[in-house]
Amino acid sequence: MPRFGIVFPTASTIQEELEFGLVTNIEENIYVENTVFGPTVVGKAKGVYVAMSSSSDNNHMMAMTVSFSVENGDDDDKSSDEIDSLKFFGVHLRDVLECHVAVIGGTGKFNDANGYAVIKVVNNRDIGSTDIIHGSSDDVKLMLMYNVFLS
Repeated sequence: MPRFGIVFPTASTIQEELEFGLVTNIEENIYVENTVFGPTVVGKAKGVYVAMSSSSDNNHMMAMTVSFSVENGDDDDKSSDEIDSLKFFGVHLRDVLECHVAVIGGTGKFNDANGYAVIKVVNNRDIGSTDIIHGSSDDVKLMLMYNVFLS
């Protein structure tokens, strides 16, 4: 039987690199703007968003799966092979106008997808709709807009 060993870094290195942060669950509907009928739900995003504990660091790690082609975002009735989905992983830079994260796979139509997504922060007025938030037209809700490029 072959032998192997695992070397762990010193405690000081672990404390510098692995800080405690805030982990936020992502579970949001995905909308497509339709000028005739207003915004339409086309799927659901699920994943995690990890923020560092340092108040000066505006970068957040995100890992997310976006499922499409499922009525009202309800994907509980289908097996994972039947659902069209994309998987994203990367660092969301909050202090820039746009940032890029990797597309690291997918299922269904997007099986083994590769590429990247451009993330922009927009408000509901920028995309021409106030119906998404089901509130008054004076309310503004910030949203993340993803433009996905697959190879």
